[in-house]
Amino acid sequence: MHAAASVLPHSVDSPRVKYWTTISQRFFQALSFQAACGVRSQTHYEIFETVDEAGPVYANSVDNFEFIRERALEQPWVPRRSGAPALSGWKFDAFFCEAPEYVRYLVELYRRIGGEIVEPPDLPGDSLRSYLALNYDFYVNCTGQQAGDFLADALPDLSSNLEVDDAPDASVGEPVSFEPLLDPFPPKLIRGHYLRVDIKRILTGDRERFFSYNYKPVPAIYRTQSGAPADVYCYPRSDAWILGGSRQEGTYSDGQWEWEQTVGEEIAFPCDQRGRTELRVPAPVFELNADLLKHITKENFDLRELRDGDPSLILAGVGYRFVRDAPKDSVRVSASRLSVGPRGGTKRMNYVLHNYGHGGSGFTLSWGCAFNLLQMLDRITGTDREGSVAPGRAKFVTEHSATRMILLDLTAHLLDEPPVEHD
Repeated sequence: MHAAASVLPHSVDSPRVKYWTTISQRFFQALSFQAACGVRSQTHYEIFETVDEAGPVYANSVDNFEFIRERALEQPWVPRRSGAPALSGWKFDAFFCEAPEYVRYLVELYRRIGGEIVEPPDLPGDSLRSYLALNYDFYVNCTGQQAGDFLADALPDLSSNLEVDDAPDASVGEPVSFEPLLDPFPPKLIRGHYLRVDIKRILTGDRERFFSYNYKPVPAIYRTQSGAPADVYCYPRSDAWILGGSRQEGTYSDGQWEWEQTVGEEIAFPCDQRGRTELRVPAPVFELNADLLKHITKENFDLRELRDGDPSLILAGVGYRFVRDAPKDSVRVSASRLSVGPRGGTKRMNYVLHNYGHGGSGFTLSWGCAFNLLQMLDRITGTDREGSVAPGRAKFVTEHSATRMILLDLTAHLLDEPPVEHD
């Protein structure tokens, strides 16, 4: 519920990011037709205090992408720090999720189409082995940082009736390469500080459109411990503005953060409106955003004056983005296969589909990664793609809204398309 929830890939690395982002864009476009679901399209700026910044991998996956030329960078709504050197950057139409509204919509959609949410007291346990006793064929593992503990006790040992089968499945047309159950890469967290500004003012720019920004100054203004330039952002929501941020890599254990720390000054902000607790955030999250917003609004909005007038209007928070500490592939979207049954007797196949490690791109990659799992499931089961979707269409149309119908048709259409190269 606290996510800034822009739909663009940040804090994640994988050779399949472009593919997942492209698929997600098509789903978010369909969802944006439904006003009540909290998804909209708006102009988004990525601005750098460097020249000739290389374009992003998602450039061809988003709508109306364009590099911002020198004269356009002088427009008042383009973020610019006081005293900044030459700028470069790009803009595009980004989908944006009003997180509280969007999450409620997804829960309602899931329940309307027959899904059930089981609360923790009624769950079978906190390990994969306890779930295997439910005798389902397929499990989707989204446990993230706790994946190691969750999967470990299902690993085979001398007394176990489980066997891990990581050989390709040659029984289907397009083999699936199964991975060992336990992730070989350790977990890593990317800590992020943010400020929630209790203001419902609309931030508009070119043609009076909503817009948001990410802004990366020179390292002397804001940097990580390794010396790399860090960025700040502003994502206005209808209930508040979310200002960030930080991307500090490390681990969190026994209540302690270990690894990267803030470089430079920090500012303390209350974490709740009564001011009972405080959190220190990197100073640029507040000071640099204040400078940028003052420029964008032609000095009609002063974040510092807002804070001085009522400190309870700006609350601090911190979150942890989970990724795998893997070279060039921090997201795990893959499958494992288990044989379960008595030794020497008939074995039952169980499949675990893994989907975690999305870093700061959980909303962005959500539909793309889920669809990738659906493709994997298709290949494992050898399902007739068109036949698996079409029979349920008539019933679905009579019971659900047009947007849900669009999502179903989009899924069917994408499944029938030739495979997309993961470049």
